[in-house]
Amino acid sequence: MRIKRKITVFLFAAVLACLTACNENSSEKQGENTNLPDNLEATENAQIKINDPIKKTLSSGVVVDCLPNLPVNTSYHAMPVYQARIQSFEFDPFSSFFMKGKDVVVDTEQNIKEAGGILRHMESADGSVLNMTSDFINYSQQIFNEVPSIFSNARRNPEDLPDATTEFSFASQAKAFAEIRTILDGFGIQLYDGYDCYPLDHQWLATQQKAYQQIQANLKVSDESKENQTEWTENMDCYYFDLREAVAEFPLTNQTRDFNNTYVSAPQICAVYGKGGLAYLSIFFLYQTEGGVEQKPILTIDEALGKLDGYYNSLIIEGDYLVSNIILEYMPIPNKDSYLLVPVWKFTVEHTYKDADKLNPEQYTLLTQEEQYLLNAV
Repeated sequence: MRIKRKITVFLFAAVLACLTACNENSSEKQGENTNLPDNLEATENAQIKINDPIKKTLSSGVVVDCLPNLPVNTSYHAMPVYQARIQSFEFDPFSSFFMKGKDVVVDTEQNIKEAGGILRHMESADGSVLNMTSDFINYSQQIFNEVPSIFSNARRNPEDLPDATTEFSFASQAKAFAEIRTILDGFGIQLYDGYDCYPLDHQWLATQQKAYQQIQANLKVSDESKENQTEWTENMDCYYFDLREAVAEFPLTNQTRDFNNTYVSAPQICAVYGKGGLAYLSIFFLYQTEGGVEQKPILTIDEALGKLDGYYNSLIIEGDYLVSNIILEYMPIPNKDSYLLVPVWKFTVEHTYKDADKLNPEQYTLLTQEEQYLLNAV
């Protein structure tokens, strides 16, 4: 029996750890950070063929079979390293948009030390809720406020997720994404073209709500397994989106990292789109570029694959390894009291191996584990 288990493992090769050198020795002058890892030799005239799929077997035995996921209208001779900071939001534009025409019955401010400042909380008579700090936004319409928790619980088991190709009659996935993008663009938030969309119909939501509430009851977090069941109707069919913040045409990494005990949060954007449009939005820790852009020559795909090959050659590997996706994205790293956004290559590697039965070693299950390998591109 073969089971594909999506277990994301982040591989911290020595070449990635060198990114911390940017923090330890970075120039104080904007635009003159000359201390990016010098043990990676970049090719000054790097050329990347972005329209051709890559099919090859590396010396380590790792198989590469994918089309690199890269923007077409971009020069790959060099890429900028950006100075950046956590984006700070003003409350009024969001409250004006999300609470427009609503009867606001609660509007409070509270100084929350853990949130790093003022928490603004608004509720409308129809049950819509808006919470916001300078770097956090959460909006929900009442009938959709349980969807994120239900979905988060269900996604722990990929077999419980619905068919990702489903399209609802009220809007296609592409149209829903386009409308969300237009809204966020109005707030100065740039989205990457790629996204993950999960169509959640009312029957799936009803089934998964029961499963979620049973887990909560078993953990004694709440006793909702026998009550508070939502009356899910077709009008509650919705799309759940995992979205990515973009810098130029490239996504920011969605992995939170720890650099020498400095916790660096990954930007997070998720949304729910229903028959009436955007019904839920959650935003954490977005990054805003500022001065100090510096062009750096980048590693070609072949050079990056060479580094990946070297990593796996240093291991004793068992089973089959397949590079199923290659993407170029930006990673925030600490730089004194701000951040640098540095381009990195990210390889998705699927590792398939035999999991033998403890009682009968001759019987086994084929498991597939997904690993993410990140490599400094400059």
